[in-house]
Amino acid sequence: MKKAALLSITFLGLTACSQGVTTMTDRSQSPCGDKPNCVSTQDTREEYNLTPFTLTESASIDAIEQVALDLPGAKTAVKDGNYLRIECHI
Repeated sequence: MKKAALLSITFLGLTACSQGVTTMTDRSQSPCGDKPNCVSTQDTREEYNLTPFTLTESASIDAIEQVALDLPGAKTAVKDGNYLRIECHI
């Protein structure tokens, strides 16, 4: 009984402290949302649109990430397959 109670208290404590993950699953309609300092090759609105990059066959998502992380305040927000989102907080 004590083990079950201790396990329950531990589980509830860890669950209550969890920040959770809040990610948007489909950002294709408005990748920048209403953030005024955002640009995206996928956003169709003129003020947020950036021309897509032409990459060579030797370019990799890892190499792109390393170059982007040289920007001031840059950090990797999401890296999943062929999707990479770098955020710069200055």
